[in-house]
Amino acid sequence: RSMDTVSQLPYAYEQVLIHLEDDHQRSSWEGRARAQLGRQVALWPKPPAAWTLGACDAAIRWTRVLMRYRQRPYREVDQLLSQVLNSWEFELREASRDGSKLDPAWDRLIPAATQLRIVALAGQGRIGEAESLLSGTMASPEELLVILTGLAPLMDQLDSRAQRDLGRVQLA
Repeated sequence: RSMDTVSQLPYAYEQVLIHLEDDHQRSSWEGRARAQLGRQVALWPKPPAAWTLGACDAAIRWTRVLMRYRQRPYREVDQLLSQVLNSWEFELREASRDGSKLDPAWDRLIPAATQLRIVALAGQGRIGEAESLLSGTMASPEELLVILTGLAPLMDQLDSRAQRDLGRVQLA
């Protein structure tokens, strides 16, 4: 498959899951998505090796798919996003060491990864870690506002306990 097709797969699965109401069909599509994600992740370097920018972008897209599941796999989402953030930190160190500039596409990915990871941590009941991630971001006030604003639409995808926990994180 071409890279363009592969990069669009998470979006296609997300759109299908948004519109499916039938539990049996939904379960089937969730299984297909999980299998495709597994095939894609198998091609990426294993941690602690850093992922490429393209792999990180795809991982973020796949976490959005996972967040559409009826039973959200918060731990799996957290693992993917942890690797994305670790890869970004690796690229930051490499750019600093080499005196080069970081690809500006990271500026789009990192707020999204941070938002989703905060949700994943809150969904696991790991409120302190979610608060630490939010307060520990080296974001400017404008970037922090982008992160907080991006959390609002994600609230609709959460169960009531996770919504309450995420609300606590936002207020912290």
